[in-house]
Formats: sequence, structure tokens, C-alpha cells
Amino acid sequence: MSYYCHHCGKEVGRGNKFCPHCGVLLQEDEYGERPGEYDDVDVTEKKPEKKTKYINESTKRELDTLIKIFMLIPTILFGIAIIPLIWMVPMTMAAYKRADSKEPYGLVLSVCSIIFMGIPVAGVMMIIRDLDTYSQ
Repeated sequence: MSYYCHHCGKEVGRGNKFCPHCGVLLQEDEYGERPGEYDDVDVTEKKPEKKTKYINESTKRELDTLIKIFMLIPTILFGIAIIPLIWMVPMTMAAYKRADSKEPYGLVLSVCSIIFMGIPVAGVMMIIRDLDTYSQ
């Protein structure tokens, strides 16, 4: 049985009171074992946990379509006032790009859509669609 120094981690022989490498006192515990004895410990690799999928792919595609619609509606409605188009058009284009590439929308785009698009439905749907991303 191998013993290891609890201070330096190097192997020490049975019966040593001091570590021959660093000189630390190796006292036996009440069971007669030296500190750092790890032969009886099962060291196995932890298996990764299976991720829970909250939303399946077909539901994500449906949400992507609804998000595109709800991003386009306020952009067209508020198109009369030129100023809102400064942020609505880029946000709508970003949402379309991420929907087409199946990337997560991201929390920033989702929250900005809730705040600035006039109709908060699209931003809420983005957060719901990305539940798997946020739950990691």
C-alpha cells in the first residue's frame, strides 16, 4: 500500500514518522492510517450530465417564424416616424439573421426587443426560445 505526504504529495514509505522529502510530521490517525493514503478511494471520471431540452426543434422553428413577424410589424408600423427606425431596423435584421442561422438570440437582443420594439411579444418569445441556452 502506498502512502503520500499530505504536505508535498510525494510517496513515503510505510512506518515513516516524517516525510523524507519535506520533513513534515506524518502522524497516524486513530485507525492507524497515515494522512494522504488514497488507495481505497475510487477515482473515476465524472460523466457529463445529460442536458434537459426544454424546447424541441420544431417548436423553435415555429417561434422563429413568430419572432420574425412580431419584429417586422412594429418596424413597419413605426416606419412613419423615422427616428425609431434607427434602432428597429438593425434589431429586426439581427433577429432575422440569428433565426436563419439557428443561433441563440441572446439576452441583450431579447431585452432590447422588449424595451424598444413597441410590442414586447417578440422579445419574450426570444427568451422562451433560448431557454436551453440560459439553463446551462
